[in-house]
Amino acid sequence: MNQLVPLENMGTVGLITDIPPYQLPPEAWSSGENIRFDDMSVEKAPGYREVMEGLDFEPKHLETYQEYDERGYYWIAFGDEKIASWVGGVWYDITPLTGLTSDTNRQWQTTKLGAVLIATNGVDKPIWWPLNTVALASPDKKFEILEAWPDEWLNCQTIEGFKSFVIAGSLLRDDGIRMNRTVIWSDMTNQYTPPASWDPLDEYGDAGEYELLETEGPAVHIQTLGESCIVYKSDSIYVMSFVGAPYMFSFRVLNPDVGIMCKNACAAFPGGHFFVGNDDCYVNNGQSIKPMLTQKIKTRLFNNIDGDSYRRTFCLTDHGNSEIWTCFPTVNSTYCNEALVWNFVNNTFSMRTLPELSHAKYGVAKVISGDTWNDMTMEWDSSSERWGTGSYDNVVEHIVFAEPGVSKLYRNEAGNTEDGDFMYSWVERTGMDLGDPSSVKHIKSVWPKITVSGSNTVNVWTGFQMSPDDPVTWNGPVKYDPDTMSKISVRTTGKLFGIRVESEEDMTWALAGIEYELSPGGRRGSRVHV
Repeated sequence: MNQLVPLENMGTVGLITDIPPYQLPPEAWSSGENIRFDDMSVEKAPGYREVMEGLDFEPKHLETYQEYDERGYYWIAFGDEKIASWVGGVWYDITPLTGLTSDTNRQWQTTKLGAVLIATNGVDKPIWWPLNTVALASPDKKFEILEAWPDEWLNCQTIEGFKSFVIAGSLLRDDGIRMNRTVIWSDMTNQYTPPASWDPLDEYGDAGEYELLETEGPAVHIQTLGESCIVYKSDSIYVMSFVGAPYMFSFRVLNPDVGIMCKNACAAFPGGHFFVGNDDCYVNNGQSIKPMLTQKIKTRLFNNIDGDSYRRTFCLTDHGNSEIWTCFPTVNSTYCNEALVWNFVNNTFSMRTLPELSHAKYGVAKVISGDTWNDMTMEWDSSSERWGTGSYDNVVEHIVFAEPGVSKLYRNEAGNTEDGDFMYSWVERTGMDLGDPSSVKHIKSVWPKITVSGSNTVNVWTGFQMSPDDPVTWNGPVKYDPDTMSKISVRTTGKLFGIRVESEEDMTWALAGIEYELSPGGRRGSRVHV
């Protein structure tokens, strides 16, 4: 007698690669790339498209700057020797007149204190973007060395604006000694001018310094978390809290055993900070540290990070999709070419391939279609373009990628291709016992609950195993069109089964569930315990 075995809500668990597939819950997936989990489904990831064309140097870091009214929204690209701002459809050179020291192994970090934008490349003294006479940003203004920065400090590795202070860590002294456990803070300032002093010996000032000596590692990254500032060292985490005069700040060790992998490997979200440690990713809520990848996708991440380029790993938050991206360079890659994506609402992980990125930033980036009627090669009803109308997508924030090798920027969620090239997207689950791991089953058909855009199809593979130790035998692919097909007919016998859905077209698809039509085939090879 035939029976239907439904598998529903296939977007609720996500990718789990650290556990053998036959031990996973039915809704989990064992492998995949260029997918995301949302709305109870597993979906193809969106594509990206070039924006803000014409940058004449390799971008290594991106920042945005929003005026307090609607007069200006700036993108700022930081390179090894140049800085440029994009506003009104034009790039402006805002490189400091003192120049920048080129060092491709150092990473930029930027911060804002009200309307003051500050940056450090870890090689030169920190710089800031001066405002004009009416306290507004202007493309005519070039970056300058941060006013009142102490002569005794040649540079800092990390910098953060917190309340009315600027805080810096891991500093190089003018005698060549790196004070990598030292944190300094400025006098209080207002929201439009940089600090007037960093002198800790001024009895009338607020500036100070502190050495984090409880652990040996250097201060790597400083970032605000609510009413505290978190100092991430390579081997520990400190909480820096404002207490007022005369000491201004107190310090306590939040965790003496967990540190951060590198600068910028941290992103804020409504639950705190998500950051990359040396052997796991963690959530820091200001009170405790929680590991996130263990028995999920930890091995998949850390076995693939390049040992020479790992310091280029960075995190960012896509607030519109409730996601945090951990972008990292895979083995033999110089820049980040893959991302681990965590949806912090439904707690699912997915993987995404990337162009060779140095950095990415969340902000508003308008996509301008350059296609003409004659440029279109597909049928009109199959196109993802929107003709004759302004897109709401152009006024909300999206992730923007920086690819230094070709000096290009791309906006994510702009079409379904990789800047015109088809994106290969796939998801796979093996080791499904369909409710009975010991019996042999005959599969007669598979009913995918899938939707696709336009008149497109997806490739569906079906697989089987007689034992968890056997390799998967795959049948297919079948080009599945949900508009004309309701099932895939198969003739498969086994104990464990698999399914794989893939596409390489300009399209979207979403898979919500699967149903297997099966009949029992006995208990061949099953274990009997007396």
